[in-house]
Amino acid sequence: MIKILSLYFRNFNYGGMLQAFALSFFLKKKGYTALQISYERNYKRPSYIRRIMGLTPNKILSRIFGLFFYTKEINSRKEIFTTFQNDFIPHTTKTYSALNIRSSVEQTDIFIVGSDQVWNPNWTEDAFYLSFAPHNKKISYAASFGVTQIPQSQVNHIKVFLSKFAFISVRELAAQRILSSYINKSVQVVLDPTMLLEPNDWKQIASNNLTIRESYAFVYLLNDSVRQRRIARAIARKYGLKILFIPHVHLYFNVNDIGFGDFRLPNVGPREFIEIIQKSSVVITDSFHGCVFSVLFKKEFWVLKRDKDKKTGSTQSRIDSFLQLLELPDRQISANLEKLKNSEEINYDRVFEKLQELRKHSSQWLEDAINY
Repeated sequence: MIKILSLYFRNFNYGGMLQAFALSFFLKKKGYTALQISYERNYKRPSYIRRIMGLTPNKILSRIFGLFFYTKEINSRKEIFTTFQNDFIPHTTKTYSALNIRSSVEQTDIFIVGSDQVWNPNWTEDAFYLSFAPHNKKISYAASFGVTQIPQSQVNHIKVFLSKFAFISVRELAAQRILSSYINKSVQVVLDPTMLLEPNDWKQIASNNLTIRESYAFVYLLNDSVRQRRIARAIARKYGLKILFIPHVHLYFNVNDIGFGDFRLPNVGPREFIEIIQKSSVVITDSFHGCVFSVLFKKEFWVLKRDKDKKTGSTQSRIDSFLQLLELPDRQISANLEKLKNSEEINYDRVFEKLQELRKHSSQWLEDAINY
């Protein structure tokens, strides 16, 4: 029995849910029995003072509007995610926490941690270094820090816990560099689980509910930046396309989403998300998984950089790594749209040759780690 620990449980995030599905689905196809651990994270919220200091006027307005006008839509989308989790992802019926996670070692031969930002220093816990499983084989698959540097206070934890791993793989080059400087172990860069599956695997679970028949640019943004939305509008205009948009993507009201997009679809779950990308003409995104599914469905796509604090490192690192691995660095675009005029359509024959090579390497690495 293989048990997987990731951030999927009650994680109403498209990438988080779909990567959890993908790894479980891949292992099942290979003949393994695998369950995601239903793990209730002990999320450490910033102090009350820090939260107050971080509230801009826009954020204050967003919270007030959301409290009174958006609660119903939030609950509706959560229900769609929960249905997907229950219907498509094999998982433990028991819910674990830091207090009882040790009991999950029963009837378990191998633990896999990943994918997703399981080691992000802003929210990771010892459990995500599999500290609770002293005698089981431990593997990380496409684990991510989500940032380019980690606090010195966490270095000793990383050294101690990862010294007990049988095999370690990460999702981006930045994570490989971080670990290579701290531990004396081989660290492989592998594909995110979503890319272990073929496009036809994803088409099988995509919904067929989209009623929009016009061509559209799908704008999928995780940042709340007004600047990004302005650039996205300009790109869509260059293509002569209307914008399809998922508002309030983090399940809290975002005042900057008011009036943005021609087609606004609030009740989008993981299956609908796949369908929207599959049927889009162009994708404009700042999301890692927005890039991944654009490639899998051979879409023209453009990446907008996120605005992040340089001191803590940027979540942009995994997108940079992804584009570098597939030789697509020119898909990043800024407010200067000159690149659109000179760009050629993506040569997906070449991209898929590279993707197949990386997929073969990643799947073989995982199977070798399991069977060693």
